[in-house]
Amino acid sequence: MFLGRPLLRRPLHVALLAAVAAVALSCHPKAADTGCHEGDQRCSDRGNLQECVDGEWKRTQWCITGCIDELGCVQCDPAQNDGIACGGGDVYECRPDGLLGALVEDCPDTAPCREGECTEPCTADGLDLIYVVDASYRLLSFDPRLLEAGSPPFEVIGNLSCPTQYSNVPGMVEGTPSPFSMSVDRDGYAWVLYTSGEIFKVDIQDASCEPTNFQRLQPGTHGAWEVFGMGYASDQPDSDNEHLFVAGGSPDVAPGGMFGVIAPDTLQIATLGTLPTDGENSPELTGNSKAELFGYFPGSSATIRQLDRTSGSQAGTEIDAGTVQGRVHAWAFAYWGDKFYIFVTDGSGDSQVMRSDRQTGEFDGVLMHSLPYVIVGAGVSTCVPSAFPD
Repeated sequence: MFLGRPLLRRPLHVALLAAVAAVALSCHPKAADTGCHEGDQRCSDRGNLQECVDGEWKRTQWCITGCIDELGCVQCDPAQNDGIACGGGDVYECRPDGLLGALVEDCPDTAPCREGECTEPCTADGLDLIYVVDASYRLLSFDPRLLEAGSPPFEVIGNLSCPTQYSNVPGMVEGTPSPFSMSVDRDGYAWVLYTSGEIFKVDIQDASCEPTNFQRLQPGTHGAWEVFGMGYASDQPDSDNEHLFVAGGSPDVAPGGMFGVIAPDTLQIATLGTLPTDGENSPELTGNSKAELFGYFPGSSATIRQLDRTSGSQAGTEIDAGTVQGRVHAWAFAYWGDKFYIFVTDGSGDSQVMRSDRQTGEFDGVLMHSLPYVIVGAGVSTCVPSAFPD
């Protein structure tokens, strides 16, 4: 996350999903309306199907899966993946009218459909590492084992060039949209939220980026989901299935924001509850293979708290996460090997790596400081074991 006003975000939380949606469908923003022809239809930038009625565009339907101007609401895009799509975890034909057709392949639960084919999770290279993204669009890996061995733990993978279509959400610092939060799925992709409210799918091997069919500014119970922290957690201990949880909603990253989960197939956010109201800022999230979810609440007396996956309320004893000088500027964290690795830029501009111990509940201290990166997002796959053997 990243605090964005004078610095980078108002806590510009600079700091996805088990599988991209069945298909990557998108509706492009429209220019200012100058009239329309009766009966014409189009897709809005919010995923609505609109029809021209009495010279004005009126919403006629909310498209759950996706929308294509020529077809209206669809289940899949026949122009993608050679007319093959995913539905309910299995592989189907995508008919010319955008509806799912005949079953092509019945995928096992351990290898659900991804982008038109059954894909075994946890086979991508590098899924045993932590990944971070910084305010300068760099995707990096972080290997805690190298840190323990006294070697440089960071490696720059590449620079993000995600094709943003929108400006920053209201209340965010002005400028070109930049990364705000990140999480990593079991297939080797980082899901990166930008300050524009768009989510992109980034390959952890080469930092290549592609858009998703996530609809920005989705409505929540307390305003829109504008920007938020993200973290994957397994559905059950050692399960191959996972969900992407989100926390926040408002650019001011005030405590007590919304808590929700993103549906893997539709990328629609279901608001589940409200976050704890104490603390100084809204949290970043991380999860693990034990189906546990945690929030890092930064500030002068930072804490890590286990969160109830159904409501966002605190579900366990607080873990000491140290202190930060001045108002925190950017923050992210990840669970790895029963430790929490915290990436923070404090009020003086000093970027640090800190660590807290899950088992003892104690703060291990500052491991690195004066980093050349302002890290705003971090993610680790639930493929990583919760604890490593000694």
